[in-house]
Amino acid sequence: FGEYILKFFGITLNAFKIAGGLLLVLIALDMVRGHQKSKIHEKDIKHAEDVDEIALMPLATPLLAGPGSITACMVAMAGAEGFNKFLVLLAIGLCIIITYITLLFAEKIIEKIGKLGIRIFTRMMGFLLLAIAVQMIISGLKGSLF
Repeated sequence: FGEYILKFFGITLNAFKIAGGLLLVLIALDMVRGHQKSKIHEKDIKHAEDVDEIALMPLATPLLAGPGSITACMVAMAGAEGFNKFLVLLAIGLCIIITYITLLFAEKIIEKIGKLGIRIFTRMMGFLLLAIAVQMIISGLKGSLF
């Protein structure tokens, strides 16, 4: 339905690419600099740990299903034709499965790679996300200006 939402508001796909790219730049810069902070108050996290409900706290939800993810999905679907739309949906499904497995084994992964490994991996993925964001902005500018 993303295409219809954009048309309703009169937003071009190129403008959406630029806006989404800028949003991803902000997220990526936080990842690269290691300045990520939870939106949940510390006392809420402590309370969740006390009552053994930490799995119910949406710590990663903004990155997993936030505006950046939505933008990426909408841009991918808008640029896909015919069978490629199915491939985009398949890729989204695969990402969901990989994310589920990763979260399922998160404690074991953390034990294996440690906090330093997580910091390094986060910064590497932040840099990759930054490159994707810049490419989205470039694509949006090319489509708008040329």
